[in-house]
Amino acid sequence: MRGVLFTCAPPRDDTLLMSTVRTTREPHPYAKAEERLTLCQRICFYIFVPLLSPLLVVLWMLRAVSFFLLMLALLVPCNLALLGLPKGQPVRGWRRSFSKAAVGIIGRGCLATFGCWWGNLTVRGEWDPTCPVIVCAPHVGMTDAYLWMVLGFPRPIIMEAYTKIPVVKTLLRVACALEVPVPSASTIGTAEGAKATRATTAASDAPKAPSATAAVREKILEHKRTFQPGVDDAPIALFPEGITHNGRTILGFFPGAFEGGSSVQPVVLQYKYRHFNMHAFLSTLPEHLLSLFANPSLVIEVDFLPALIPNEAQKADGKLLADAARVSMARASGMALHEMSAKDLRDELKLAAEKARRENEKRLEKEKQKAAGARGEEPMLL
Repeated sequence: MRGVLFTCAPPRDDTLLMSTVRTTREPHPYAKAEERLTLCQRICFYIFVPLLSPLLVVLWMLRAVSFFLLMLALLVPCNLALLGLPKGQPVRGWRRSFSKAAVGIIGRGCLATFGCWWGNLTVRGEWDPTCPVIVCAPHVGMTDAYLWMVLGFPRPIIMEAYTKIPVVKTLLRVACALEVPVPSASTIGTAEGAKATRATTAASDAPKAPSATAAVREKILEHKRTFQPGVDDAPIALFPEGITHNGRTILGFFPGAFEGGSSVQPVVLQYKYRHFNMHAFLSTLPEHLLSLFANPSLVIEVDFLPALIPNEAQKADGKLLADAARVSMARASGMALHEMSAKDLRDELKLAAEKARRENEKRLEKEKQKAAGARGEEPMLL
């Protein structure tokens, strides 16, 4: 099955695994970081793209339709695997083997709709069944999820609110997803959300609901405590960067996946491109899907690195193990370690949103004053 779904290659040699680790602040994680086309390439691009645009539109539509049909097709093997299984029971034995093979084949078809044709996916090494946690980086977009459907179907961690979505909940149940019981963000600003807020405020002596980060950390620790190495008990796969970006560097890791004193296996995902970074999730979901289906070709390389067994200091401080995992990934891939983390990027977005809000308020105030002046009214001075 491995040779059919992807190309197997020997692990990286020791020379690359010990390459120099660099830190950087460039390029910015939200920059596409694409190389400029040469003059000849630009001329060809502007000549042939308009001529081929009708064909490209048809190709895009075929890819989009094929993708959604494949997603619906996933329900068939998933429901067969769940047939007769009591709710709440894990998917194991023949159910696990059958669903894993079927999901891998259909997931490989989904990758093909993104431009990752057969021969464009190379995998070095394989996961260590004794590790309860696999940590993956860089995290570039939704392609990562379909990649893991092909690579072995590990257990995802997902907020409980998303497990109510039709189709998605069936896939998550087959994958034995770890559900995090955090209140849905969709209740914010609604009557339910206001009611919950008032109830929490009234019961001042009641314990506060855990944050999303704390809830995820607790789920990870629970999985590690109950993990039994073997084929039937799959590891969880995490993206410790906590955010998608352009994939050119490795961002700072959240330490939650590295706490608890158990081993972790780093996995490097590299999307090869030069001129067109069409696989990175840097804007909205519709734009992300549009660029994925329009991507002419997508080459992916995956490196399963040796498992990291924590020492005493790393058992006591998960951040030390997280730093060691980042360094091992940088050495194996040659990518630099970015000085920014998901928290830094979110703070940057908050500042940008606040600046835009203030500028919009100033613009509206100027428009009001201008409208008042046009009517011959005296502007109000506060």
